[in-house]
Amino acid sequence: MKKLTILLVMIMMISLSYSQTEKNTFAINVSDISKPYLFKDKDISEWNVGLNFMQFAENKLAFIAGINYGQINSNSVLSLNMGAKYYLFNFIPIGADLNGSMGRSHFGDFFPIHVRFNTGISIFISNRISIEPTIQYNLSLTEYYKDFLEGLIGFTVYF
Repeated sequence: MKKLTILLVMIMMISLSYSQTEKNTFAINVSDISKPYLFKDKDISEWNVGLNFMQFAENKLAFIAGINYGQINSNSVLSLNMGAKYYLFNFIPIGADLNGSMGRSHFGDFFPIHVRFNTGISIFISNRISIEPTIQYNLSLTEYYKDFLEGLIGFTVYF
């Protein structure tokens, strides 16, 4: 019974996802990162909210441009990103983008640049709305900044 339920859920996810990843489809993704638990130093708290715009240039292939705002402790951070995302089997997004951040701290201004690689799963809760839990690896291109792994949750609306 458990295997049958999983199979039915997979079929439903696939059937709902076909029209969303077609050429010329537009989508907006809102994502949130809140991760004070990922740091060894419990005094560090961080959150980030992102807004990404996606345009499918080909079936399953979307180009992305986005803006993110967040805080690390009491320091504000604004970042911009551009990249691409490919939907494997129409519901497994695999993406890469270039992210440049700017902010100010008590040490002065900072401008880290990361190449981000991410994957997750699109869980379609309706024909035009999906929830996307994602794991993302951030590869630093800037000296003094570390590579890091993060988890995020996103909500995507397809038009």
